[in-house]
Amino acid sequence: MKFWGVAASAVLLAGFVFAQETLSLKPKPKVGTEGKYKVNADISIMGNSATFSGVQHMKVVKTDDQGNYYVENSMSDVKVEFGGNAQEQPAEPPVTLKHSPLGEILEITGEKPSAADYRMAFTTNLIAPKGDAKVGTKWSVETKGIEKLGAVGIKADYEVTGAEEALGVKAITVKFSLKEVSGDTPMSATGTYWIDRETGLLVKADVDMKSVIMDPSIPPMDMKMKVEKAK
Repeated sequence: MKFWGVAASAVLLAGFVFAQETLSLKPKPKVGTEGKYKVNADISIMGNSATFSGVQHMKVVKTDDQGNYYVENSMSDVKVEFGGNAQEQPAEPPVTLKHSPLGEILEITGEKPSAADYRMAFTTNLIAPKGDAKVGTKWSVETKGIEKLGAVGIKADYEVTGAEEALGVKAITVKFSLKEVSGDTPMSATGTYWIDRETGLLVKADVDMKSVIMDPSIPPMDMKMKVEKAK
């Protein structure tokens, strides 16, 4: 299982273009674009608490003629603390996420991605609206999932809520609520993305996840995750 800070499209690539107070959220990927983020999470599982920390690396490695784009995603410096014991986790090979022109995740390739990998990625993903947006714009997306892989479809609601400074840069805020549409214990996530209005890169994200499945052998857990751009 690969721990995801945020799905690689999310927010790494939202290409904001401002004109008369409107903006385009459609990703504008450029091969070679990179992002590096600090990830911290507080985890609650069966009445017990744990913490997770690490550094997430993302890089656009390819685009194709259909407008799809491919983002390599990896984690380093991973530490998990449980019951007062801190353990460093070994690095795992990177995986690559294939995205549609609007950001929907189409495929994950790499070290045998599992259903849990897909579910975690789907429930932290930003899918852009088809048209331009402005503060107050709301849109909804429903994906079908990938049944053969056990990846559940999601219903996602987004809203551009404002503009403010975050970590020293001018950012646009996008609130979201995502939930799996089927299953005995649907995974869900709510939160806010702060996106640099000049570059379209993620500045930070706050994500509150429920019923997270990290591995089939581990009971569902709740997670409060913070992601911030690293220097």
